[in-house]
Amino acid sequence: MCLLTISFVDPPSPPTSTANYVHQANRLHSGLAVMSRRAQLTLAGALVFSGLTIWGVHYQQEQERVVSHSPIARSTCSLAVIYQTMFKGVLRDDARRREKLQQRQDDFEESKRKRELYERVQKVEPS
Repeated sequence: MCLLTISFVDPPSPPTSTANYVHQANRLHSGLAVMSRRAQLTLAGALVFSGLTIWGVHYQQEQERVVSHSPIARSTCSLAVIYQTMFKGVLRDDARRREKLQQRQDDFEESKRKRELYERVQKVEPS
């Protein structure tokens, strides 16, 4: 695992002694030691939140795949039933998309009819 740490620290002051210089150099290269406590807690919180979000989404997907909520159905549920249930969702999406396309087509035809009506009443010169 590779951790990339970016730290914004003041450059080390000129060494007063060799030991102090080595200590400051080691501190700059030690990663999290350079981060403040608040920054470390923020990073940890963000990682925990992200991990729980990913876990929650996967858990929700697993629950949606199960056809019934009974434990018996879960144990006897085969992959074919799971895929069949998921395929029904795809079919519903296709039906929604066709319905939306039909609605747009109807709106276009209505607009076209209105334009022809207005052009009969008002003269429109080509530009």
